[in-house]
Amino acid sequence: MFSAPFLLLAYAFDALPSEIPIIRNPFAGATLVAPKSAFTVFRVPLINLTHGLMAGVLLSRSEGFKDEKRRAAYSAFFSTLLFAVALKSNLEALDISRLAASFGGWITVGTVASVIGGLALAFFRGRNAALPWPEVRFGTRDKIALAVLVGVYLALVAASFLVAHH
Repeated sequence: MFSAPFLLLAYAFDALPSEIPIIRNPFAGATLVAPKSAFTVFRVPLINLTHGLMAGVLLSRSEGFKDEKRRAAYSAFFSTLLFAVALKSNLEALDISRLAASFGGWITVGTVASVIGGLALAFFRGRNAALPWPEVRFGTRDKIALAVLVGVYLALVAASFLVAHH
């Protein structure tokens, strides 16, 4: 699911407008735009991929839970977030590519619903693994991976603002 937005946007790249939305209000449209480039077109799937990879790293730590009920809830929480991020990424790519323009604002509604619904479902499915999670232990590799992913995310956001204008 995480590769589909990249493929979709690569397919639609030449047909995209000369300015790409950078900051969007789901109800009012673009508030900041930037000239079309590989970065501005693919930054949203890249941001979503970093979120998905973070969820994947956290999901990989489920073996630390000895209590099966807590392990299942912890795994359900992060697998639900992983799916919600992937769905959001696909919907955003459809919106950016304008390939689903005939659906009007329904793609935006679906994107907002995937975020709200995904979070609600994740918290519901993870309710038996309430914080804190003393069972979760991160090795050096996981700590480095999470730090790099957070750094990549922050760099993508900062670069987005640097190229944007009203």
